[in-house]
Amino acid sequence: MRSRVSLGSFAELIPGHARIIALAGGRSVIVVLSKEGVRAFMNECKHLPTPLNVYGEDPIVDGALLCRSHGARYTLEEGMCFSGPCRGKFLDAVHVDRQGDQLSALVEIPEVYVEEES
Repeated sequence: MRSRVSLGSFAELIPGHARIIALAGGRSVIVVLSKEGVRAFMNECKHLPTPLNVYGEDPIVDGALLCRSHGARYTLEEGMCFSGPCRGKFLDAVHVDRQGDQLSALVEIPEVYVEEES
């Protein structure tokens, strides 16, 4: 099931640092400010399904997203792996919507974690 989640304020994005948005079921979204604007990706390495920031640190290192487990490096603009064991694969992109200063996205959340509306 797709649900709209807040990605926070555009004004509070810091170039060179990622914002991690926790989702139900232990998944998360990475939000970054690239040269081409705001980009968001599911926080899951394409080599093995672990978060890029598996140990809790910022996944941006030297202008790229870095998987701390496997060393895979992804571009901020496209989420393409350009170095490491999954070279040529792409992180799952998340379309970002902007209303004024607020960012949001529709993301897939497994139904087991979706609360029923009353």
